[in-house]
Amino acid sequence: DIAAARELFEAALKIERAAGCVGAGNTLLGIGLIEYRECNFTAALQRYEEAQSCFEHANLWLDLGRSFSGQALALRAMGRLQDAITQCVKAIAAFEKAGDKKEIARNLGNLGVYNEELGDDEAAIKFYKRAEQIAAQIGDSHRLADCLYWQGKVLFQREAWSDAEKLFKRANELHSTEKN
Repeated sequence: DIAAARELFEAALKIERAAGCVGAGNTLLGIGLIEYRECNFTAALQRYEEAQSCFEHANLWLDLGRSFSGQALALRAMGRLQDAITQCVKAIAAFEKAGDKKEIARNLGNLGVYNEELGDDEAAIKFYKRAEQIAAQIGDSHRLADCLYWQGKVLFQREAWSDAEKLFKRANELHSTEKN
């Protein structure tokens, strides 16, 4: 139940704010996710921004990256793609400092999506390929399949049917292998 979860997070937030900012930051990330899933994008953005301020002071790069990434998702949902790109770039920088390649690949993929939505297919392909390289390096077959699919989608829209089909087949093979 989302309403009950929100109430629990809000109660925990009061306690954690008294105890210190880091715990409150993690709770704010949780509340932000609830707001995002409920399509309350402005409220989600606000919570992710509050979390950011908690993590910046403690140099908690992984959590800071998550706050930037959450902001990017909320901003995209609000139609603010340029702002989403800015926050996504910040997320990648934080995840690089944290050494989390899986999150780097995920956010590079998001950058590709945002650029594709802005009509910049060349930038989208560039980010998809960078995400693909990292996903392959770390053995993340799910992210790798997504990257291949996204690239195929751009090529399909360009009517590069043969190249798109190859990428779609590789993505499908990876998803099929993943399920087994």
